[in-house]
Amino acid sequence: MLDDYPIPPELHQKLVAIREHLINNGCIIQRRERDRRLTWRLRVRIKKNGKYKQLAIPLGANEHVVFAVDDLIHDWRQTAQKQRKEKEQEIRADKEYVQEMVRGGRRRRRFARNVCSEAQKRGDMAVWIMLMGETFRPPVKRVGRPHTRRLRGVASSLMPIESLTSAEA
Repeated sequence: MLDDYPIPPELHQKLVAIREHLINNGCIIQRRERDRRLTWRLRVRIKKNGKYKQLAIPLGANEHVVFAVDDLIHDWRQTAQKQRKEKEQEIRADKEYVQEMVRGGRRRRRFARNVCSEAQKRGDMAVWIMLMGETFRPPVKRVGRPHTRRLRGVASSLMPIESLTSAEA
């Protein structure tokens, strides 16, 4: 595949070295040199030692090289996008699986999904899944005092109304 591209080897090495930056940003621009001829450059922003730096890599005046570089960068971006989508689908499937495992209402499932997202960001998903069974197990016993609608002990202490009226008479 790379044999089809008429990219000079030293330029190709430079592109491969900054491939991860070219996937996210970078553009090809046309520039007029001092002698009034048109040339092409690849402008890209890279992060080095915590600081951003902008590079302008000269591509020359040959349009075939420019189109080849553009095709190469386009292919890299498409493969990266496919990998990103596959990873997102895998993460979404994991979240749905975790939600199905959790018993309870909608709030418990939503909470489990959010905790799953945080664990995936940190990268400790395997440890979290092991502990998840204990964390999201529904309580064995209802917490708090049981609710009753009857009055305890009050009914036995009440005397019938007839006995009160007959005692006074």
